[in-house]
Amino acid sequence: MGGRVLAVDDSALVLRLLSMTLGKAGYDVSTASSGEEAVRLIRELRPGVVFLDAVLPGISGFEVARIVRDDPDIHPKPYVVLLTGLDTATPQGPLPPGIDAIISKPFQPAHILDVVRKVMGD
Repeated sequence: MGGRVLAVDDSALVLRLLSMTLGKAGYDVSTASSGEEAVRLIRELRPGVVFLDAVLPGISGFEVARIVRDDPDIHPKPYVVLLTGLDTATPQGPLPPGIDAIISKPFQPAHILDVVRKVMGD
């Protein structure tokens, strides 16, 4: 079990919840609180999964996902999960470019773990 996960949110509470949930399950968790920091850490750390808030300071989570998708130097591409409370970004219909899954806030920690285990093959 294990693997690198990046949690990106401007809420310290959400970051703490993600870090605790994933860390207790044996994952190596890094955090970021802005879109620019997220892009930098994705390029640097090459996480297998990125939990990405839709609304971030600076560039949005949607833009981060697009940058990651379009950057040929980011390989392999992480599995990007958009965390959102926005009504306009629901799991129905086509996913936004660069987004692999959407989880609505508030989320259940068990759902977060299920996604990571599925992606990481644990």
